Amino acid sequence: MRQKREESPSDEQVRIQTEMAGSIFMELIGDNMVLFADIVEKMTKCHDFDADYNCLDFSGDERCELMVGSIRPTPILQPLEVGHNIRPTPILQSLEVGHNLLVPLGSSENEAHWIFIGDNGVAYNSYNLRMQPYESHQFCQSYALKNAYDYCLGTEPQESETYESAYEQLLQFWDKLIKFIARLEESDQKFKQLMETILDIVIQDIISFNDTHENPADMIEIKPNFPHNLRGILLLLKTPYAKQNCPRWE
Repeated sequence: MRQKREESPSDEQVRIQTEMAGSIFMELIGDNMVLFADIVEKMTKCHDFDADYNCLDFSGDERCELMVGSIRPTPILQPLEVGHNIRPTPILQSLEVGHNLLVPLGSSENEAHWIFIGDNGVAYNSYNLRMQPYESHQFCQSYALKNAYDYCLGTEPQESETYESAYEQLLQFWDKLIKFIARLEESDQKFKQLMETILDIVIQDIISFNDTHENPADMIEIKPNFPHNLRGILLLLKTPYAKQNCPRWE
């Protein structure tokens, strides 16, 4: 009996599922920044990982404490010099100076641009660091976390040569983050249930949005095989199409 040939997704379906995968990362992290700041903080306290990203040495020292700030106006969204020192602008409250902060800039929680402010008072903004196009709406949440992670490990975030090279580095960070989350889930069942619940809510939200904004025939083809785990979703963001298009999303 002849087996049914499995057809490759069309170019339009590749676009849709790539945008869905990217949107899931944006919403998952952006809407749960306190949770992800805590995860990244734990990552910085591990001194040694094996190949599967199991922590071999939690020495207990406080490498970095990450705080999440509240929504702020946008006084520093204009193009600035790399490494711009924000003191003494009013964006920081007096109690926050000297802390490592993840801060959403914007007029509402739904339209915020996340940046990282080190305890040195310097704002590390993915726009100014050429990690994403100016005023684009893509992976600022993840870039803020990555910049915080690098800073806490002693590597000050630097301006990227290209948006594409910044995206490649972000993929590597996501890979570490997902492996570390998997290790935490193995040791903490409540955390595992929480992550699964949050991820499922976000996936369903993105699917519902695309059901009403994309061609129904394409969505019928995409939904049965769309991954429902972070590892599978990340693979969609590692394809040649994603690497060519995601870095310059607007």
